[in-house]
Amino acid sequence: MSRRGARPRVRAVAGALVVATLAVVALAWLHGREPQADRIEPPPAAAATAAASARASRTEAVASVPVQSRQAAALPLPPQDTPLALIHDDLAARAAAGDARAACRLAAEHERCETIGQQHRALLAHQRWMHQSARASRDGAAVTASTSGQDPQQILQHVAEQIADHARVLQRCEGVTPVSPAQRAAYWRQAALADHVPSMRHYASGNAFRMHELMDMLPALRTYRGEAEAIARRAARQGDVATMHALAMAYANADDGSIRSFLAQAVTPDLVQALAWFTVLDAHPEIVALPAQDRLAQSIDRHLAELRAAATAEESTAAAREVEALPAAARGAPVPDRAGRHRFFGGVQDLHVAACDDAPRQRAG
Repeated sequence: MSRRGARPRVRAVAGALVVATLAVVALAWLHGREPQADRIEPPPAAAATAAASARASRTEAVASVPVQSRQAAALPLPPQDTPLALIHDDLAARAAAGDARAACRLAAEHERCETIGQQHRALLAHQRWMHQSARASRDGAAVTASTSGQDPQQILQHVAEQIADHARVLQRCEGVTPVSPAQRAAYWRQAALADHVPSMRHYASGNAFRMHELMDMLPALRTYRGEAEAIARRAARQGDVATMHALAMAYANADDGSIRSFLAQAVTPDLVQALAWFTVLDAHPEIVALPAQDRLAQSIDRHLAELRAAATAEESTAAAREVEALPAAARGAPVPDRAGRHRFFGGVQDLHVAACDDAPRQRAG
């Protein structure tokens, strides 16, 4: 285990008031990405060989997909607070011409409008419930009990502030017809295939697909299943640590068998690959810098120890060779758009529209 620095935590605790409100907001996300119990299931040697062969085939298939342009457009993207109606047609035209950043921005804008809209509706429903509970209880006991003992008026004020914040964001969505879930995923895919790393992370992780839209996304999911692993590996080889972690967790089959990430469903469990990527993660500067008590750091420690204990001598040697063959970018210093993207159970956070400004990178060898 690499020694980690004692960097102090920077996240401030806002108290039970904020925690209670955030718990309400979380109900609106509906992505099906809950923390799961960890389980390592190393595949038999024959299965590992077959998985490697299938992985190579899928990589070739993705590499053969034509992409209109791998060069970022010279013009900058519009400011983030620009109403979508004023920039939508221009972004669509740029995306059609092969601008990966414009495709990313379109997908991110529509996804943000959809997500904020869900959260807004959930908060409005919670606000109505709190008002009804306050009226039904003379002293507000029902409301107080549901909000960890905090003052109901403080909770109501905080919820009202969040509703107002969401309303301001939703104003930027007015006047634009939402694209279909399939079209939104297609924009993510276009940017990912053009080696726009933030989009590669978002698409390969499965975040481009929403649980409440899956029946509308079956054709796109079939395409995703055949290329997610190769895209994730490209992003990881280019140094995207969050994708490395998602990929390592998928290869390790680190769940309880009942709930798996989209990426985990698209790859075959592979002890050698899992051991290689967890080894890289454990030594990466971004992970080394985490405090020892950090949840992600502890998760990586635990998985690495379990994989090392389960691996045969041949598998350990094969994993070491995999690590040695990785490009330097996979073991380098942290890059921008890193903070807060990890989820210790193998998911990644949704992409912020600001990340679309990143230029596509050259493919790692």
